[in-house]
Amino acid sequence: MRYNRSLTVIAAGLVLLLSNCGPAVEEPTRADIQSVLEKISGSALGFRIETADADIGIAPLSGSRGDFEITLNNPSLSIGDKIFRQMDLPVRDFKLPVAFEELVLSYRPSDARLRVLSAREMSYTLDLADFIQAEESGEEGETVSMVPEMRIRYRIGSMRMENLDITPLLDKEERTVLEELIELLGANPAWTGSIGDMRVDIEADNDDLKRLTWTADAAESRMAAHPELLKTVLQPDESAASLEQLLEKGQSLWDMKAGLKNMRMSLETADESIEVELGNLDIAYFLDPAEKNASYKFGFNWDIGGFFLTGLEQKAVEKMAGLERLNIGFSMDGLSPTFLRSYFGMLQTARKAGMAQDDAARQEMGMQGLALVGSLAQSKPTISLSVRPFEHRIGKMEAEGKFRFIRMGPPIGKGTVRIFNLEEVGKALAAEKIIPEDKVADLMTKLEGLFQREGRDGVLTFEIREDDAKHFYLNGLPMSF
Repeated sequence: MRYNRSLTVIAAGLVLLLSNCGPAVEEPTRADIQSVLEKISGSALGFRIETADADIGIAPLSGSRGDFEITLNNPSLSIGDKIFRQMDLPVRDFKLPVAFEELVLSYRPSDARLRVLSAREMSYTLDLADFIQAEESGEEGETVSMVPEMRIRYRIGSMRMENLDITPLLDKEERTVLEELIELLGANPAWTGSIGDMRVDIEADNDDLKRLTWTADAAESRMAAHPELLKTVLQPDESAASLEQLLEKGQSLWDMKAGLKNMRMSLETADESIEVELGNLDIAYFLDPAEKNASYKFGFNWDIGGFFLTGLEQKAVEKMAGLERLNIGFSMDGLSPTFLRSYFGMLQTARKAGMAQDDAARQEMGMQGLALVGSLAQSKPTISLSVRPFEHRIGKMEAEGKFRFIRMGPPIGKGTVRIFNLEEVGKALAAEKIIPEDKVADLMTKLEGLFQREGRDGVLTFEIREDDAKHFYLNGLPMSF
């Protein structure tokens, strides 16, 4: 038995040793990295990254065999007008220089795989008039710019990316901006990124806006989207079959989460200096297959914490903006593949109509809109909505509801709104002077009549019943539509 154990240990050791004794991976040279950067400059997006040989650091990437960490110190990145011109935007000939203190990439020579890992101290300055071209003739025939005088300064202290593959930018094949974006999305079906210490400064020369400063401590995002979803909207003629396959297989189409922490904004106009604070903003959107049947579920969630506004002349509006916490959730469950095909088909037609601007395309879009309503009714989806919690300086409220489309017309279901400690809400309204004192009593009387008492709380129910298509019900009492 002891002999067999020894053989096992020796065999495991040999396997481990041999796995690390393959041919040595040749380290790329600085000339190789310069060649890679030059290929990026030839992409459809019009980026150019330049750095001196002495500012290129090359080292094996920790925890990965065959990948190398490429550190570019003080590189210059310029964004040209190429991408904007392909989108038919009215821009001037320009190159926007973006400065970095450090840009870190991952490069694998064996298959020329290039990824973005991190960056530090990224910044740029943009004069709007140097970027946008919008002019008209003046009264004496002179050329007058219609672009307001505005300078934008943008800075990011740090940035980290996971799985952001930019290998498609190295392809020599000629592509349009749209084709390049689709290739990038295909290389990154899921990616995660985080940004720290952001700041935006805007200076303008008009009465509506003199100066704006926006800062945030941190932002995070995670995105998973099927490449065919973008093709469906932007390349309809090439994506119909692919979309059909996705829907038949019940594949997830879109899942996105993003968050912002400790955002502050200062806004200076000719008359006011306004300060805005936001503790957190977290959002999520999804379009995923349902668990039990061949249908899809779309939804979103917004979570807002600590929103405060100061500096307004109307102090009542400031106090109404004193939001301590708000969470809104929405979902539509039971969307059939037929409905999704109709929906994406209408998006495609809308894009064509916007490009063609002819009556035939608009008429087709109207017909597809009617078909979309019909397929929605056939799907019989269930809509769920929740506002929980809603915490304000004057009180707390919750709301939730679930409704289902079973026929043409309003969906059936029930919703409930609860105001906690209703009497205390009235006292807070009077104390905070959000509305005139003589109006508080009238408002509370109306609320008392509309909301039923459950202990100290006020509760309102709204219901549409399957067996009564002529009425809706408030607190159980029938009301005519």
